[in-house]
Amino acid sequence: MNAIFLKLLYYIPEGLILCLASFTFLGIKAKNKSILIFGFSFGLSTFLLRDLVFNLLPLPLGLHTMILFLLNIIFLLVIFKLPFLAAVICDLVYFFTIILVEIVILNLFSFVGISMAHIINSGAISYLYGWLNLLVIIVIVYLLKKRKIVLLPISKLTGMNSHE
Repeated sequence: MNAIFLKLLYYIPEGLILCLASFTFLGIKAKNKSILIFGFSFGLSTFLLRDLVFNLLPLPLGLHTMILFLLNIIFLLVIFKLPFLAAVICDLVYFFTIILVEIVILNLFSFVGISMAHIINSGAISYLYGWLNLLVIIVIVYLLKKRKIVLLPISKLTGMNSHE
C-alpha cells in the first residue's frame, strides 16, 4: 500500500508539472482547476498502465508510452478543449521535456557514480531521481514565467484562443 501511495504521490504531480511546463513553453493559458484535473487523470492513468496493467500482462516494453501519448492527447482535447494540432504539439513538448530532463539528470547521477541499474533497483534512489527531474522542470517553468518567455507561441500556429 505504501508503494502505491508513493507512486501516486509522484505520478500525479508529474502530470501537473509537465502539463504546466508544456503550456508555459507554448504560451497556453489554462484554469488551475483544469490543470489539476489533468494532472490527477494523467497521473492515475500512468499508475494504472505502468504499475498494474503492464505488471499483469506480458506486453512489449514501450507500449505503455505510446498508450500514454494517446491518452495525453485525449485528455488535452477533452479537458482543455484544445484544437487537435495544439494537443499533438503540446503532447510532443510534454514527452520531449521529460525525456530531455531525464537524460540530463541521468548523466548527473552517472557523474557521481550512480548507474541506471542502481536507480531502477533502489526505490529511494528512483524516487529521488524522479523528483529531481520534476524539480528541474519546475525551475525552468518558473524562470520562463518570471521572464514572460514563450518558446513556441502555439496560438499563432493553430489560430486558437486563450483557454483561461
